[in-house]
Amino acid sequence: MKIGKIIILLMLSWIVFISCKEKKNTDALHGVILFTKGDVKLEQNNGTQTTLKKGDVFQEGDIIQTGENSVAVVKLSNNGFEMEIQPNATFQFDKINGKDKSLSLKKGNVWLKVDKLPKDESLHLNSPTATAGVRGTKFYTFEMNGMYGTCHCEGDVEFKGKSGDYNKIHHGDTLVFSKDGKTILITPEDLKNIQNASHNHSMLDDSPLGSKNVMTPEQREEMIKVVTKKFAEAK
Repeated sequence: MKIGKIIILLMLSWIVFISCKEKKNTDALHGVILFTKGDVKLEQNNGTQTTLKKGDVFQEGDIIQTGENSVAVVKLSNNGFEMEIQPNATFQFDKINGKDKSLSLKKGNVWLKVDKLPKDESLHLNSPTATAGVRGTKFYTFEMNGMYGTCHCEGDVEFKGKSGDYNKIHHGDTLVFSKDGKTILITPEDLKNIQNASHNHSMLDDSPLGSKNVMTPEQREEMIKVVTKKFAEAK
């Protein structure tokens, strides 16, 4: 009888151990897909590729790739991060567990919203030309005619260029472009004559991050002219 009780206790202990282990693994998989449109794939650390759909999860180190006219909206459920990964993008979740988190936009555009972080936590988004450090904000990093831009829609962003010595904290309503080792700032005053040059950056009608971008190709060309002129004037 005593042996039977011991066996039962051992079995219960094993069940608790397995449950705790599974919970720990589940916690590590805290990236979740909220929405997909078109061709959205997940590339895992082991090189395996799968097609993503709503409700799927991803791990630290995984890469999301979007095809032509394709969009993914994802959330890090343990934190308050939401992001819209737009067409023809490659986005890697370098480090999403722990207090110091980092993400990488290899190519394409991403709109990112981050709830205010505790003082002992940090998040960095790396793009081909710069690193943005955020604590609680919304910003949009994108490609435009061979240039990478970051629209600081809300909150403060520490912007550090990967070439040159540019390192500044920008406040909301600032547009920053980097190219060939140069960094320029575009203010609302620079864009006052361009309609729809707002902080609406979504490719969707009902994105949780905000409203759809309604800029026309002509308005986009006007913005490119402003940015090109600023680069020409930069030392």
